[in-house]
Amino acid sequence: VARVVLGNALAASRRYEEAIAHLREGITVLEGIGALEVQPEAQQILGRILLECGMSEEGRYHLERGLALAQQVGDRLQKAIILRHTARLLADNGQLNEAFSTLDQAMALSSELGGKLETARATMLAAELRQRSGDWQTAERLANQALAMFNQLGARIDQQYAADWLAMRAG
Repeated sequence: VARVVLGNALAASRRYEEAIAHLREGITVLEGIGALEVQPEAQQILGRILLECGMSEEGRYHLERGLALAQQVGDRLQKAIILRHTARLLADNGQLNEAFSTLDQAMALSSELGGKLETARATMLAAELRQRSGDWQTAERLANQALAMFNQLGARIDQQYAADWLAMRAG
């Protein structure tokens, strides 16, 4: 578990190579000891980082593995997070309809669970996807909703992202 935490921290510092190495080692250890309960999050983090580094096939594999494990152990929050990352991957691959469908599932699940930060992040991604599809009005409305949620939660990094996104569209 320590390697997974370290990998996540390294990724936050943009030290991706080290993060990926620690996450891979951590997952190997978790698999070796049969610690299924923490594997969905570890797989999700590794998948997300790999996607950010342009390694989409390996990233997709880890997201799919994380989703299967999340379903197996009943980790519904990780399922929602993984579905959100999968929606971004689908959109990046030009599959907007599938991305919207997957994101709808993520938003419904995170909302049902009361996961306010995850709901806000999914709402922000919905804004981005709506913008890609040419629906600027809905995109702006969703981004403003996400920004309000981030403000309420005090999620400063997410707040800044949403504010910058809105400013870029306004200017």
